Amino acid sequence: MRKVRKSFSLAASILLGMGLISVLPAPAVHAQSPASISLSERILFADLAAEQAVGGGHPVAVIRSRLNPISVWKVTIDSHGRYWQVFVNTNTYSVVKTVRL
Repeated sequence: MRKVRKSFSLAASILLGMGLISVLPAPAVHAQSPASISLSERILFADLAAEQAVGGGHPVAVIRSRLNPISVWKVTIDSHGRYWQVFVNTNTYSVVKTVRL
């Protein structure tokens, strides 16, 4: 399981490095509804947005949560030994909040 997550992270890093940020879906208003993509794809999109927000690293944990009235993915990122919690909106995949731990 850990190896699979690392390969997803490696693939995400390669895509980000190549400038292929367009893999992130558009807001749900304009694109498919979030229910039409699989759970693993939703988590991958949240990972990509979180990694981009802190400048790289790899995801350690992803938990679905709420931040006030907003439904978010709470992504913990390890970026060169520094840990970040990034809150990513579940509908738009935009970063709502970033906290260094």
